[in-house]
Amino acid sequence: MMEPPPWRPAGKIEIPGLSAASYLRGIAVSMLVLLGISAVGMLIVAITSSERSGLEWGLIVVMFGAALVTPCLLIGFASIVTNIAEMRRLLHEQLKDKT
Repeated sequence: MMEPPPWRPAGKIEIPGLSAASYLRGIAVSMLVLLGISAVGMLIVAITSSERSGLEWGLIVVMFGAALVTPCLLIGFASIVTNIAEMRRLLHEQLKDKT
């Protein structure tokens, strides 16, 4: 018979709770949706309004960049936090088994 993987011992059922990384992912996804909607609105206003100077177009591009980069950074940070927590848990289990 095969042994169960180390993260799910035999006879133990784990129900994962909401971790900090889960909250960060939820915040990032909701930010991505809200900022995406506002970015589409800004784009419609920018296209339909009168002539724009180079500075105004630059500000619009910076706002689009911020709207896209911020949630992506939060998702990346949440992934890093999740990986670090998983590595610490596995290391703790290995050290506990050796003692």
